[in-house]
Amino acid sequence: MEESFHWEHVKFGLKPTLRANHVIVYQPSEPADASIVVVDKQLYASHYFQVAVDFWVCVKDSANPEAEGFYLITEKGSRQHGLTGFRGSIIRGTAVGRARSSIEKGLATLKQELEARAK
Repeated sequence: MEESFHWEHVKFGLKPTLRANHVIVYQPSEPADASIVVVDKQLYASHYFQVAVDFWVCVKDSANPEAEGFYLITEKGSRQHGLTGFRGSIIRGTAVGRARSSIEKGLATLKQELEARAK
């Protein structure tokens, strides 16, 4: 298991947010088990977020053990404050849209990198 701490500057809502995170990566020592687990826990956010955690699991396709493919499962959760009322609904809508766009771009980039390595 490995762990690290990092800062990130994310664009959510009407102004960017500075976040401090604690990341834990677990990869079994047995190469036969290709599962990898990553947990990214928010320790601090300059605004909007009270609590946030991202959870990823990468699991080899056991139905086809000779294939190089895998499943990527991700779960994200957060609790925000101050996103009520008219202004809050605008910020929340912007944040949700940007989060979705960011996830889609990240997954597309990951897919391209993995496909390039497979060639």
